[in-house]
Amino acid sequence: MKENFDIIIIGAGPAGSSCALAFRNCGYQVALIDKNIFPRHKTCGDAIPGNTFKALNYLDPKIALQIRKASTKQEITKAAFFNYKGQKTPLTGPCMHTI
Repeated sequence: MKENFDIIIIGAGPAGSSCALAFRNCGYQVALIDKNIFPRHKTCGDAIPGNTFKALNYLDPKIALQIRKASTKQEITKAAFFNYKGQKTPLTGPCMHTI
């Protein structure tokens, strides 16, 4: 295993991973370290916003293409929000409607 790096990034979430790809593309030797083992289940990781693909395509088109090929598109038709006590929280505001 390599022991010398130009840059070490702690945290392999979206920001850390993006930074690691950008620095790697600039020719730096990068180590990306996270406390978790990947892949892992993470609820918010089940959806990839469109702008993420634009950024990823800029950073590494091969990885963006691999993700697009592996992705299954699913339309979200219902949602519910729960507060910290586990109680369903109503959606309010001018752009929201009760689900």
